[in-house]
Amino acid sequence: QGETGQDPGISTSTFYGDNYCGFETLSKGCEKYEKQIRQASIKYERRRRMANPQNYNPDGTIKRGIKLRWNWTKGIIEALFELKDAYRQKSEHVKNYNGWLSNRIVSVTSVLHQEQLNYPALAKRSKKPAERSDKASKIKTKKGVEKTVHKFKRKRRFGRSVLRRAPGMFDKMLRDKVVRYGGKVIALDPWQTASSQVDHITGQKTKIPLSQRTKKVGDKKVQRDFYSSFLNRYTDENNVLDRSLCKKNFSTFLERQMDVIHKIRQEGDRTGNFGLADFV
Repeated sequence: QGETGQDPGISTSTFYGDNYCGFETLSKGCEKYEKQIRQASIKYERRRRMANPQNYNPDGTIKRGIKLRWNWTKGIIEALFELKDAYRQKSEHVKNYNGWLSNRIVSVTSVLHQEQLNYPALAKRSKKPAERSDKASKIKTKKGVEKTVHKFKRKRRFGRSVLRRAPGMFDKMLRDKVVRYGGKVIALDPWQTASSQVDHITGQKTKIPLSQRTKKVGDKKVQRDFYSSFLNRYTDENNVLDRSLCKKNFSTFLERQMDVIHKIRQEGDRTGNFGLADFV
């Protein structure tokens, strides 16, 4: 029973509900399997190069423009299957952990207020033209001369994190299970709610950079993701925030936030997304 607001993210997902509050890391423990994948990938590529030196240029790149013949030795095949098995183990771990976490949330809620994020779009590179950074950086040339330049801004976004944590899989699992067990999912449009920008006291929206993990609401410091899940809890099907309920329950939110901070301090912030250093 009870209602829960969710603020989904790429590597983490935050919940504020009547019966449960938490700042959860998705696919926790997948780093071990990624290390196995890296090691197996290096072993496979090293053996393939040793058995096929004729297919590589002097700079290490694969030759292009001609039909290549690859020698498949017993060692290459073993390394390839070792790499496939590492990917399989990681996939199973991600599925099992996210399934366990979704069961935990479903067991304490019957109505889920969930923002709908487009994860494939977040995984793609930015389509904006390359831009120079406003920040000056010092570099050293091959001749050892130091220069001050303005580097290009990176166009990649969250593709690697989406692959690592599988947030889309988790959100779909959560929605399906809530409906399966007779609950209700209220889909919120993040463009209309803009929970990370809203101040429930003033009702105004102020955009803050993604690197800023905390903000001030009145004279209180709040964690932006946890506060967003609190706002989502009191947002209805029409993406309208009930500010009166937020004001009424804000003191309870601050108490629960302290509990979450205490838990994060004990377990550690694996992704660095909580901004624990701001709560000293």
